[in-house]
Amino acid sequence: ANQIFKDYNFEAPALASLMDALAYVTHYHVRYSNFALNESFLDSAQLRHNIVSKAKDVAYIPYQYSAARAKLRIKISDNTLNIEEGTKIPEDTMFIATSNYGVSYIFRTVDQFVFEKNTSENYWFADIEVVEGTWAEESFTQDEYYTNRFYLLNDRVDTDFLSVIVFINSTFTVGEEFIPVENIESFGPDIPIYFLQEAYNGKIEIYFGDGVLSKKLVPDNIIKVKYLVTNGGNANNIINFSLMNMIADKIDASSIEIEVIEQSHSGGDRESNESIRFNANKFFQRQDRNV
Repeated sequence: ANQIFKDYNFEAPALASLMDALAYVTHYHVRYSNFALNESFLDSAQLRHNIVSKAKDVAYIPYQYSAARAKLRIKISDNTLNIEEGTKIPEDTMFIATSNYGVSYIFRTVDQFVFEKNTSENYWFADIEVVEGTWAEESFTQDEYYTNRFYLLNDRVDTDFLSVIVFINSTFTVGEEFIPVENIESFGPDIPIYFLQEAYNGKIEIYFGDGVLSKKLVPDNIIKVKYLVTNGGNANNIINFSLMNMIADKIDASSIEIEVIEQSHSGGDRESNESIRFNANKFFQRQDRNV
């Protein structure tokens, strides 16, 4: 038998403290290893950036915020305004929408709409669609070593209303529009497309190709991004709208009547962790197939 420790007093304070410290450290190493292992799997991960990362392994990108939409009919019966055939409601005409709780949101047109004449009742009207949110713009520069990453400052981005224009450098005033990737058929070394992902910090990241799958940026390229910042689902179910700015420089809020065809709807928030867990594997299994 080993006699080395036969005379040790294991109840001595110093040795007992060392044993306690060793047990304490070992316990925390086990807990840390358990947590780290859990974060490696989609089913057990708790931190959002790990959940998003594991979902990306199966080509699933969590959905982000979506802006509320509404359909309105603008009616004008005042003949003194001299409305003519072809008079337009321009893009970015803004409306204030007030919820039942007294909270106001800004809705705006993202297209042009043309007035039509109702000859039987003698008034002009236009059926328009408005979306909730405010525009934001950011600019980035591609560095020489391709070490920079392009994160949007705002979290509440509706990526359906996002445009990316790339300029050769800061002296150019005309750029090339890049479009979001849709499927593998869009790929090509000279195709101007961009990719989106939710980054580890929760921000929306824009990134570009490497010259094989899509067009590669070159140093000093200027990337200008315009996007819609929205309040998501908070702006749903609103029926009270009023005009915020002039239409065609002669039509103000007192001159029009607004009928709500469809109350605000379809606003949504960023996909939850549990939803990502549920949908990611099923999306991978389906892979855009009908069956």
